[in-house]
Parts: sequence; C-alpha cells; structure tokens
Amino acid sequence: MAGRVKKRVSPPHDSPELTRSADPTQWTLQSPPFDSISQVRFSPTNPEHLLVSSWDTTVRFYDTGDTDKPNEQKAKFDHRAAVLSCCWSDAANAYSGGLDCTVRHLALETEKTTPIGAHDDSISSMVWSTSTNALITGSWDRTLRFWDPRADTPQQSSSTMPERVYSIDIVGHMLVLAMASRLVRIYDTRRMEAPLQERESSLKYLTRSLACMANGEGYAMASTEGRIAVEYFDAKPEVQANKYAFKCHRQTIEGVDHVWPVNALAFHPTYNMFASAGSDGIVSIWDPKAKKRLRQLNKFNNPVSSVAFSCDGARLAIASSYTWDEGEAGAKTAERPAVTVKKLGDDIKVLGAMPELVLSFDVKDPLLARCQHQCAIRLPCGEGVGRVYEGEAAVVSLLCSFASFLYPPPCSSSLAQNRALVTRENPPRDDPPPPSALLGSPTSRVPATLVCSVNC
Repeated sequence: MAGRVKKRVSPPHDSPELTRSADPTQWTLQSPPFDSISQVRFSPTNPEHLLVSSWDTTVRFYDTGDTDKPNEQKAKFDHRAAVLSCCWSDAANAYSGGLDCTVRHLALETEKTTPIGAHDDSISSMVWSTSTNALITGSWDRTLRFWDPRADTPQQSSSTMPERVYSIDIVGHMLVLAMASRLVRIYDTRRMEAPLQERESSLKYLTRSLACMANGEGYAMASTEGRIAVEYFDAKPEVQANKYAFKCHRQTIEGVDHVWPVNALAFHPTYNMFASAGSDGIVSIWDPKAKKRLRQLNKFNNPVSSVAFSCDGARLAIASSYTWDEGEAGAKTAERPAVTVKKLGDDIKVLGAMPELVLSFDVKDPLLARCQHQCAIRLPCGEGVGRVYEGEAAVVSLLCSFASFLYPPPCSSSLAQNRALVTRENPPRDDPPPPSALLGSPTSRVPATLVCSVNC
C-alpha cells in the first residue's frame, strides 16, 4: 500500500541563504532543504561530508567546510515523495528511503540514483551493517529487510515483525528495532532466524528515536513525552539493574509545565556520551554512566529534528526545522529549515568510556607489551581511523599517537572492564623505550606491574 503521502505546507522562506552565526565554533550550511529535515548523517570516513534527507523529497550531499573554509552543496538527489531516512555505506555510496517505499542507491560522485527494491509501505529507517556488508531497512509494512546492492537480486531476506518499524540502529552485530506498541527487538545480524531478546519499552509513550552506544554495551531510546531510557544488552540481573530513564526537554513557562518530544539521539563515536535533540529547540549532551548533563547548546529558533556526530567526533551536525507538533498552524510561523555544524571541545569528553586496549608494563624493564592477536583500534581522530595494529612497533606508534589526547591515568581497577590484556614474559634486549618516555610522564617507582589504560 504505497503512496500514503499527505501534502504539507512548507514553512516560509524569508532569507535566500543561511550563513555563519555569531558563535565562531559553528556555522550553517548554504542551500538547506525547503521543508522539514528528517535526518542528517556524516560520512563514515570523511568528517566534512554530510547527507541531509528531507520532506522536500530530496537528499542533499554537502561538504560542510570549516571555520575558515566555505561550505557547499555537492549534489542533490530528487525523489518522488518525502525522504525519511538515509545512510552511508562508504565514502562514495549512500542509500535512501521514505514515503514512496523505494530503496535507492545514491552514487555521490556521479550524482546518479538507482532503485534497488521496495517495501509495501513507507520506509522509516535504514542502517548499513559493516559486519555483514549489507543494507538493513525497516518499514511501516512490518518488515525488516536485508539488501546486497551488488547482487543481481539485491533483496537478500525479509523478516516479518509484530508491529510497524519506527527506528533501527546497529553497533557491531547487535541490531535494535523500536516498533509501534512500545515493542523492542534485539537481533544478532549473524543469526536472524529469531531475536536475541524481545522487550517492552520502559517509556510509556510513542518511541521517537533510538541510538546504540558506541561501546556496544546498550542503547538509548527517547519518546514524545520528553523522556530518555538508557538500556543494556546484557540480560544478567546485575547489568539490568543499571538501566534507567529520566525526564528531559521540559520547561516551566508562567507556571505551566511544557513537555517536548525528543526527536533524535546520537552517540559520540569515541566517547560514550550522547546528544539529544528536542522540539524545544535544545540540544543537550549527556554522560550516561554519570547520569548527568555535560552541556546544553544555545537554543535554536526551530525544533531540532536530527543530530549526528562526525566520524572523528569533532563535529556535531544539527538539523533545525519544523516537526509538525502543532500541525499546519505552526508551520505558518516556523522559520526556514537550517543545518548547523558545531565544532566540539574537550568539555564533552567522557574519559574511560570506550572499550580500552590494556597494556601491562614492568617499570624495571623496557616495554613488555605485545599484541597476541590483531586488535582493531579506533583512534579519536585523524588518519588512523580503522587502522589495524599488530606487534610491538605498532603498539609504540599507537602510544605516540595518543600523546596529544586525553586518557585516564594508570588504574589497575579498570582491568575488570576491559576485553584484552596483552603481555609478554621475557622481552628481548632491543625492545623500544619505556612507556613513560613515550607518554611524556615521569617514570614512577611502583612495584611489579603497572596497568595503563588507553582510550581507543
């Protein structure tokens, strides 16, 4: 049942172009969409490249520029109806879907659009699975579908869900679906025959957004009622005891409580904090472990409909556009949609939040660390993203690369929270210098073994 498209009145457009704000750390993009923005998504490899999908039936591809470099729209892809979701597979390829029910491949360099398949109803959400090299789409037709765009028959599978799929997200092999009737399913993408877990949302109202933690431990969900729930994958009772929900995006105006929907969530790729975006025009940044707000950005003139962190974590894209909470009457006074890029500082960093590479050192001898197997290390930014490190020379290089970044002090208590301890009993004579020289800290005279945790 395709084509349930309601004609909407776009907000008025008074200014022809949006430029830089008074804040030197943020700027707005030229040539924004003409109607409400459904999603913003940064490239997985280039922190300056951004996709923006919109109800104006387009997906736009931007080079977001910098504080001293102009931004530009590099390409625009037209669709037959509103676009609700988009995602990247690599630096040159992306995908989109929306109210016309069609899954499209977007070739960013040639600006060519190719349909690869369709759902029976609107496509609400999509993600790219790097672990299975597949596109995953969720729809209001109550199905979840896997696609291989390279195959002669792109649709690889279709799984029927108990309800309409509103939002999906993925981290590693863990795939989370938020559906109507407050239903939640968690899958392992390697075994899609049955869900790992079926849950009911702890939030009482409609799920508006979903995002998986960058460290793979769980996810956060948000609702139309101005609440966020932080959940964990591990079903053990002691782990589930850590889940919680909290109120946010609320205001008291002249003695009256105003509750705003939370439209979007996004986790930082390196530090395990997340941003929430509300119809109150506010973006807040939260530390889920400490259960506190780290920062609140200045209020935007429109509701914030979507947010996304760049692959290096140094930027936050913010889509501010009318979200139709007040119907067509509100659209008449809404301002033009805008996409703002915000440079982030150290005040949003959460130390020790990501899975860590643990190196064991004996202070009496040179470096004793050796990788017993290949370890994929996620650097905070720069050229090393996704690089595979192996052997002692690579470990030294890794430590040097972290010299300019924040990392927690040596702490033996962190062992229980880490996945790998790599040591070697008998180092050869030609080992590299001790870690104290590499990290720029004075040598400490402590007994036996020192454990150094490095944020990855």
